Amino acid sequence: MRAIMWKFVKLLIGLAILAAPIVYVLLVAGLIGVPLVGGFVYQPPQADHVVTASAPLDSESLQSLTFSESMLTASLRLGLDGEAGQWFEAGESQVAVIDGHGVELFLPLANNAQRSALTIVTRLDLADGALTPVVTSFHLGRLPVSPKLMNAIVESSLKSALASFNAELAKVARIEAVAYQDGNVVVTGTLTASPSAP
Repeated sequence: MRAIMWKFVKLLIGLAILAAPIVYVLLVAGLIGVPLVGGFVYQPPQADHVVTASAPLDSESLQSLTFSESMLTASLRLGLDGEAGQWFEAGESQVAVIDGHGVELFLPLANNAQRSALTIVTRLDLADGALTPVVTSFHLGRLPVSPKLMNAIVESSLKSALASFNAELAKVARIEAVAYQDGNVVVTGTLTASPSAP
């Protein structure tokens, strides 16, 4: 009986040793909370800075190639009102422009007691005259995830979100550069035609 009890104790210790790294990763990502211990391991992520939403992007006003982070935030929130809204808190999600680097998508997880969020930093590169997203940083809570690992999933979603914008922009302009400054994404290029009136 003693031998069976000892084997059972060793099994429990082995399971605890295997489970500890998994629990730690879940704590750091903010997907679970453990009283007393969780506060030492996990702190809710913070956006680069707070952005107040304004009017969303308007494809009819393509003469201006400067997009403020407040305009981008409003468009993101509008886009999250659909199916994605079950995963993210649309009202707290935002797009922040990080001067010289790109944009940060801050997406707080819906129904998450730990207030965890996906934080994706991306820049827009030019490929065949179209804006193409390149993920440079990806965090789930405070847990960094390799951008290479997430690029296929995230970039395809971002590319599809940019597809109609790229199509509309191509009708009136040839993009030559993208800059990130003073809370704006500045797309420069040459206007090739006037946008059609509504």
